[in-house]
Amino acid sequence: WPGAEGTLQPGEQVTATATYTVQQSDVNTGRVDNTATATGTPPQGEDVSDTDDETVPLPQNAQIELVKTGTLEEGASGSAGDVVEYEFTVTNTGNVTLTDVSVSDELEGLSDIAYGAW
Repeated sequence: WPGAEGTLQPGEQVTATATYTVQQSDVNTGRVDNTATATGTPPQGEDVSDTDDETVPLPQNAQIELVKTGTLEEGASGSAGDVVEYEFTVTNTGNVTLTDVSVSDELEGLSDIAYGAW
């Protein structure tokens, strides 16, 4: 019935259902806002209408996970001057978009690792 036209007799009531797929932008704002308008044409005069708003709250769950692994370069014996290569895997484990994601590490040469460098 949504979007369809029909006839309502005085005192008559109809109920319809519809679905909406939640978008990431809805989750990021924490809600789905919606306004519906019902309009009808009487036998004489201007159309009549009424609107109703509904806000459905959405739970926000911001979470991030960092996994860091390190390996000694191939053929290295663990002596001074050998190189350790680190890999950082960052995962958004929540349901909202994260911005300005970065990784910092206290070892020299590993601090301020930006997402663009991954």
